[in-house]
Amino acid sequence: MEEYIQFHALAIAGINSHEYTTTLATILKTMKRILIISTLLGLIISINSHGQETKKKRVQKENFIEEYYILKDNKNIKHGQYVKFKKYILDQRIPIEFGFFENDKRVGEWYFFYSTGSLESFGKYHADEKQGLWKEYYKHVNKNESITSLLNGHSDVVVDENGSVSIEQNDSLMSAMGIYDSGKKMGTWNYYDGNGTLIHVFNHSTDKMIFSSVSDSTNQKCPFLGGIDRFYSLYFKNKETIEFNNELSDIKLILKLEFKEGGLIVEKVGSTGTEKTDLELEHLIQASPNDWIPSYFDNPVFLTLERKNDHNKLIIIASFN
Repeated sequence: MEEYIQFHALAIAGINSHEYTTTLATILKTMKRILIISTLLGLIISINSHGQETKKKRVQKENFIEEYYILKDNKNIKHGQYVKFKKYILDQRIPIEFGFFENDKRVGEWYFFYSTGSLESFGKYHADEKQGLWKEYYKHVNKNESITSLLNGHSDVVVDENGSVSIEQNDSLMSAMGIYDSGKKMGTWNYYDGNGTLIHVFNHSTDKMIFSSVSDSTNQKCPFLGGIDRFYSLYFKNKETIEFNNELSDIKLILKLEFKEGGLIVEKVGSTGTEKTDLELEHLIQASPNDWIPSYFDNPVFLTLERKNDHNKLIIIASFN
């Protein structure tokens, strides 16, 4: 936390980009060494002290499994440890969420993971709202992301047969870091590109940019905090949760994005697809966090989404102009 505060002080002081990069490299190197063992003993004692009896419940919906505790006298109230898994073949399960509920509200530290097991984000909840420092990470790149690699690959989280959870940051590249207050981003946040380089420092309390690099790592001007790398990261994460229809035809959708009265307005201006496919692609944009940069919207921004059929695989491409 001290390093985090010091880094923001450097940002406000207006040091040059080389000094930013050097300082960032030192901070990230320290963070990568951090091993997080999530015993949550204090939280367990707190929950048990209420004297409420619980029992374990297991729910499976499609490819997801939830294991959590409920109150014996009210089966609709989650109370205790919660783990959500994604299920693969041979009953292989990869945890994608881990945390605790207290009287059906998220409390304490929560961890979220990509479907491959790499750490996506973590921070604390208070009364079901994000509170305090949160950190977000880019997905580990696996060039051979097959079922075999998922079964044999390394995950950042391990849940043993007793339910004990250990979590490790394995050279994770940070994508964003900042403070939540009652579920809303507040104050200064740092945003990084896919190379780990700081490219934006943004004050969410005032909607003002404190620092912005000349361009992100792809040299494409993107009106999104963290640049095109972070936009793609969140975009493809959302894509994993959406069930696309079976149409394998090539589709192109052009959206006009405007920033009015503090919100993003999305308008379809061109399409070669059906109404259903257009809605699927538009949903990918709507599902992204509201991390658009207002100062980039002096004029409308056009976003082109393409869905291509490549050897019976659907590939989604996004580009701004």
